Amino acid sequence: MFHPATPARPRRTTPRARHTIVAALAAAVLGTAAVGTAACRDVTAPAQDPTTVTYSPKLAIRLSDYTKDTSGVYYRDVAVGSGTLAAPKSTLTYYYTGFLADGRQFDTNVGGVARSLVLGRGDVIRGFDRGLVGIRAGGRRYLIIPPALGYGNTSLQTAIPAGSVLLFQIDVPSVTLDTTTTKTS
Repeated sequence: MFHPATPARPRRTTPRARHTIVAALAAAVLGTAAVGTAACRDVTAPAQDPTTVTYSPKLAIRLSDYTKDTSGVYYRDVAVGSGTLAAPKSTLTYYYTGFLADGRQFDTNVGGVARSLVLGRGDVIRGFDRGLVGIRAGGRRYLIIPPALGYGNTSLQTAIPAGSVLLFQIDVPSVTLDTTTTKTS
C-alpha cells in the first residue's frame, strides 16, 4: 500500500535492465519480436562510409555505377520496370536480400511471401524508404545505405554490426499509387 507520508526511494535500474528496456522499446517501435540483450546492443563502433568501405569482390560493387540521392542513399536500377512509378505514399510489394559490405547476407524474403510498404510512412529504415522512390513496378534496384539511414551505431540484430553500410537487392513486382485526395472546404 502506498503511504503518502513516506517518501518513495528511487529504484535503481541496472545496466542490464536498461538494456532490456531499450530492446523492448526498439522491438515495439520496429514491430520486431526480438526482445532481450541480443536484440539491441550498446556499441561505439565508428560508422562505415559507403565511399571508403571495402566491398567484397563477390558483390561486384563499383560505386561509380550508382547514383547518390540527396539523402545519401546510393541506388542503381539493374532492371528498369515498365509499370507504375513509385512516389511518396505509393504502396509497394517487394522482395529483398540484404548484405553487409563484406558480402555476408543478413536477411531475405526471396522465395517467401512478398512484403509491402507505404513509401514515406516510416515502416522500414529511412534509407530503404528513400531509396525506393522512383522505382517502377517490375524493376530491380540495388541500394547502398549509409549507417545514418540504416541502423546507425546501434545493432538491432546480432547479424548487423553497428555502424554498417547496408546493401540491398530489391525486386518490386507492383506499385499502387495513393489515390486519396484531401477535400478542402
